[in-house]
Amino acid sequence: MRVLVAYEPVAAAESGANLDVEEIAQVLKDFHLVAVVFTVILYVALRLSQFTHYRLLLFLLDLEVLVEGLDVGHEALIRVRDVLGLSLNAFLERFENVCLHVI
Repeated sequence: MRVLVAYEPVAAAESGANLDVEEIAQVLKDFHLVAVVFTVILYVALRLSQFTHYRLLLFLLDLEVLVEGLDVGHEALIRVRDVLGLSLNAFLERFENVCLHVI
């Protein structure tokens, strides 16, 4: 990746001109600062992606809990229906017996 740099020591370093130690140190310091900025940018991007990942995992966990709750409620309603159905069947059998005795 090429970056246009208007700073004289950096331009001179790329052209191969003779630089003294202070100018070379300044160029290296500038490159180090650029590297630090890129590190911070990449770190922030990484943290944002991790945050998004954790939010999605929590959302999926909430969905699983909701599905489990609905499943438990469904099973409870089935048991209530079965109990009421048994008692209703027994009542209908008694009612049928009473009707047969009356006729």
